This record gives sequence, structure tokens and C-alpha cells, in this order.
Amino acid sequence: AREINSFSPFERIGYIMLLSPVSEIAGILEANNRGAISILVDEEDNIVYEPSGKYLGQPLSSYDERLSIGGSEFSHLEMSIQDVESLVSYGSSENSGWSLLTIRSLDDVLANSIYLEKVSITTACAAFVIALILAVITGRRIARPVKTLSDAMIQVKDGDYDAKVEVESQDEIGQLSEVYNLMIDRIRYLIVDKYQVKAKLQEAELLQTKTELQYLRNQINPHFLYNTLDTIRFSAAVNNDIEVSEMIYKLANFFRLNTKKKSELIEINEEIAMIKSYFTLMKIRYKKLHDFYEIEPDLGNQLMPSFILQPIVENSILHGLKDKKYEGSIRISVVRSDHDLYDCKIKISDDGNGMNQEDLDCLNSTECQDIFEEQEQGHIGINNVKKRLALYYDNDYQISFSNNDQGGVTVEIYLRLLE
Repeated sequence: AREINSFSPFERIGYIMLLSPVSEIAGILEANNRGAISILVDEEDNIVYEPSGKYLGQPLSSYDERLSIGGSEFSHLEMSIQDVESLVSYGSSENSGWSLLTIRSLDDVLANSIYLEKVSITTACAAFVIALILAVITGRRIARPVKTLSDAMIQVKDGDYDAKVEVESQDEIGQLSEVYNLMIDRIRYLIVDKYQVKAKLQEAELLQTKTELQYLRNQINPHFLYNTLDTIRFSAAVNNDIEVSEMIYKLANFFRLNTKKKSELIEINEEIAMIKSYFTLMKIRYKKLHDFYEIEPDLGNQLMPSFILQPIVENSILHGLKDKKYEGSIRISVVRSDHDLYDCKIKISDDGNGMNQEDLDCLNSTECQDIFEEQEQGHIGINNVKKRLALYYDNDYQISFSNNDQGGVTVEIYLRLLE
């Protein structure tokens, strides 16, 4: 039995055992020591083999208390064994530390002294050679796969995560090789997956920042501020200062909601609050503009990427109702999805003039989005929304644009709930 130690830290993790049937040992010893009693003991003087099998595993002294290999200097000894005058000889293997005792009656020795000497020498040499050969063969058989595994680990340490080993057996070394190969596969997968997720998060954060800056630029532009301040100025001339103060408050509240940033993900209720604030300002100017909401209570506190609905609502007002002099309504609903693959359905619908089929087909495809960047600025927001949804949901979402039978456009978004 030998210890198995880990590479780092260097500590014992188990044992490897070489087992041999007693019958095999008996066949070797009895074939070479005819007429003699052979006793094989290990380095701790425990009997590994003796013909009767009665003393297996017991100390050599249990066979005869006068016998002891440990620390002994003798190689031949005359003594009475079980009332028979005998010659006891032994030889030890430097490789394994085991010893072989041969007990032969003195009469046989005297009668066949020359023959016995030759047989004893031959037996000792044969035992030593056999033990040596077995040790070399076993050592090489064990060391070769261990060396292969060690070389592969060195390659992994140097950054080569494709260094796998061939499993040649189903023993402990083979099982260790299989676990090693599985570990390499998982490491390689985790490294690739980690970098992919990190790249997607970075891209999402950059696009989020770009979206917020672009939105603020679109809102805080001279035309928007001029119209808003003009409305406040006109109201101040006609009404008391209370209404002016109220409108200034609504304007400040709108910018506060739009510039407040907790994270890239916000609750659906927060996104709806920003839209309501935006409608409050727009209805100051466009008196016949109306907005309606249907938000299921258990969905309001669910998370979604920020600034997803705002560009769509803005397009519905500024483009869908433009030809109707901004007279109409926008309906927004957030309900449970009727689609098995998604949790939530967001629907934004206006009663404007609708869109031509060519533009609808383009918005519903993924191949012609870039042409809108050369057209109206509002469509850039739609493309931005699609890109960010693809990043956050890994393309596991749906967004569609369709004309209403009574006029106007409906946008439907199917999403999974985010944790």
C-alpha cells in the first residue's frame, strides 16, 4: 500500500493498494522450495504467507517466538522448530522490505547440502528478481498516467485550457483523469461565459447611458423649452401665479423623474410615473390629448430596463397624432402575458393616422433598422429600444408594430420578469 498525495497543497488524499491472491504467492514459493516450509513476512514482521494459512497476518513471533527479522543480523540459524532440528534461513528485498524465511529439516540439509544450497540461492534470486520486475512494471503502469495527468495540469497552469488527457482505464487513476477532463470543460465554459456576460453587461451599460443622454438632449432642446416657457408665460398673463407655480412644479418633476438614476433596472411603476409626468407637460400645450392606463397591481413592482416605454410613447404623440393636431388618446396597459414563453405583455396604442405598410414591415424586421437613422429622429429611439431589449433579455423577447382597425398604431412588447 502506498499513499496518494495531492499536488497543491501536498497532502495525503488516499492510498493505492496492490493486491495479490495468496495462491499466487504459494505457487511461486512452493515451486522453488520443495520439501521446505516457506514463510513470507513484510517489513513489520507480519506473516504474509505460510503454507498452513494459520498464521496469516500475525507477527512472525506467533509462529515461533524465537523468530524475528527486524534488527536481526543472522541469515542462517540452526534451531528446533516444532520439535524438528531445522535450518532457518532468510533473505530480504531492498526494494520492498519483505523477507522470505525458509525452514528445512537439518537431515534434508545434510543429505542434500549441495543441492539445497543451489536451490536456496536460486530461490532467493528468483524471488528478488520477480519482486523487482513486479515493482518496475507496477511502478511504470501507475506512473505513466500520473505523469500524463501532471503534464496536462502544468499546461493548464500555463493557460492552455484545452489540455485534456486520454482515459485509459477505469481504476482510480482513470476516474481521476475523467474528473480532471470534466473540470477543464467547466473551467473553459465558465471563462467563456464570464467574458460573454461581462461584455453584454458593458454594452448594455454604455447603451443605457447613451439612451439617457440622447433622451435628455431631445427633451432639453431650445424648441421644447421655448414652447414650455411660452405656455407658462401665456398662462401667467391670463391666470394667477398659482397656476404658473403649478406648471413650473410639473416641469421640474418631469426632469427630476427623468434624471434620477438608481440603476439600469427600474420598477414598471417608476417607468409609468415618468410617462405620466411627460403627459402632464404635453397636455398643458395640447388640451385635447388624453392618456389612459391599465396596470395590473402585481406587475407594477416588477423590474424592467429604464427608458423602454418613453421613446415609444413619445413617437405615438409626436408622430402618430401629429397630423390630427395632437387630438387623440394614448392607452398603455401592463398585463399578464397570454403567451406561454413570457410573463408580461405591455401594450401602447394610439388613435392617430397609423403607418404605411412599408414602415411597419421595416419596424417589425431586424434587417432594415438602420435606414431610420437617416430619417426622423424619433425612429432612432425605437432602434435603441430594440437593441437594449436584446441585450437585457438575450433576444428572448418580442416587440411588434401593427395598425389598428379604427386608426392608429399598437405596439406590443412581450417580456420575462427580471430578478
